[in-house]
Amino acid sequence: SLIVVMMMGIPGSGKTTIARMITNIMNDIDDYDLQSGRLWLSFNQDALKNRGNVVVKTREALQEGYCVVIDRCNIDAQQRSHWIELAYQFNAFIICVIVPDSMDVQVCAPRATLRGDDGLHDEDTNWFRVCRSMQSSFQRPELNEGIHAIYPCVDSDGVTRLLNALAHFRRGSHS
Repeated sequence: SLIVVMMMGIPGSGKTTIARMITNIMNDIDDYDLQSGRLWLSFNQDALKNRGNVVVKTREALQEGYCVVIDRCNIDAQQRSHWIELAYQFNAFIICVIVPDSMDVQVCAPRATLRGDDGLHDEDTNWFRVCRSMQSSFQRPELNEGIHAIYPCVDSDGVTRLLNALAHFRRGSHS
């Protein structure tokens, strides 16, 4: 079964770290694709520059049978709707992952600031302002948006539960 995992949280909340963990671990335990050596791909909006590019890459990956992790903020129902609609087009199971400090500006803004000019982020960005703005727009994800499952990964147990669930869903058991 195809799976789309949507990360959710403000900048500096740990989305990319957990997205990488998901793809690395799931590629280690999942059946390998003989050409690429993996069945899970992660698309980071910062690296791809805009949502449109992430949509294109996600669509291509789903068409080719890959499971996908969407590494972007997805802080409200409108932002999440793009991935939900795309997942439904491919009959994919859609999961929303809430990262540990998803909306904590006091934790996330300094982390985002410490990234500096890493090639993806502008070191002159006022991350406190960006994070506060996103925090004020935050909408908790709900199953009635069309999401099949919501996983808060606030500690290592939450991440373990998520990885176990992903392996279960990948085998085609959506119950």
